[in-house]
Amino acid sequence: MSSNAPGPLVYRPIRRSDSAQYIDLLLRSMGEFEQVTGLGVGAESAIRSLFRLPVWWTVKLLNAVGRPAVHVIVAASDRTIAGTGMILWTRSVAYVAGMATRPEFRGRGIASQVLALLGLQALRHGRAWLALDVESENETAIRVYLKAGYREIAEFSWFTRTGLPPASGSDPGGTRPMARSDRKSVAAALDAARPPAYRAAFPASPHLLDHNEFTMRTPRIQHRAWVKRATNGTPCVARAFFSPRTKWGTVLLRTGTPEPPAEDLTALLDAAVTWLAPFGPEHCLAPAADPPGAVTAALERAGFSRAARTKTMIRETPGSGAPARGASVGA
Repeated sequence: MSSNAPGPLVYRPIRRSDSAQYIDLLLRSMGEFEQVTGLGVGAESAIRSLFRLPVWWTVKLLNAVGRPAVHVIVAASDRTIAGTGMILWTRSVAYVAGMATRPEFRGRGIASQVLALLGLQALRHGRAWLALDVESENETAIRVYLKAGYREIAEFSWFTRTGLPPASGSDPGGTRPMARSDRKSVAAALDAARPPAYRAAFPASPHLLDHNEFTMRTPRIQHRAWVKRATNGTPCVARAFFSPRTKWGTVLLRTGTPEPPAEDLTALLDAAVTWLAPFGPEHCLAPAADPPGAVTAALERAGFSRAARTKTMIRETPGSGAPARGASVGA
């Protein structure tokens, strides 16, 4: 064996001293999706903030008292961070993100082992589901996830446009800001419109109506929401986000069933555009579930074009198992 060959791997929780290598690895692993949607800038900010002392010790404290927010595992070879993955914790699901492996360490099963260890963490913290999102064209990663027991439950198109669309000026009435009293009924309507597998892993809640909000709620994000009952009686919602760091606005349009006319969603989009306008976003982003429907039609009418696709994948948390030989992971 060459003296320059990578050494044995040790799997462990991340340390603050890993920060420089970890940040470099994740930034290098960001692909076309992060670039075309602008989400990479917000992700970079969140990654860097993890290592700031107040955030670092807050995360450690939450883990210690059994209320984890994030858990990061690294594969270390000597002093090199060879690969990594993390879990973002919600009440119902362990959301897997930040999967990355250095090119010179590929082919050693690092991603599979990290996924297995993250599964053990999900079991330890009582989450029934593991979930992740992956670019639809990333066939290599999809094969790894399928081998690890994940299955596809949804696909999303991500639409972008330069600046904001002009307001249509056509509102048949009924659009209003979402009140606290609306949240439970709106969440129930959205859940009823979703496939059972998606609903099981990602039940809508008053605070998180759609799982894609994981990628939108970056540091210092601002947001507002509006509701309306469509002309066919279907409840609909729009939530707008603005990121001061990226200068991007994001609009999330969702509906219950039966699907409403696209014109009703145009009215909600107008409300979001009106709120976003004073911030002066340079670009605008919006995800829509596939296959295309009323949301896609409303976005295309407003000048949005499809920029990327992602698959949402889930698996039930493994009920038992142990790390592979040579692997170790702390609490």
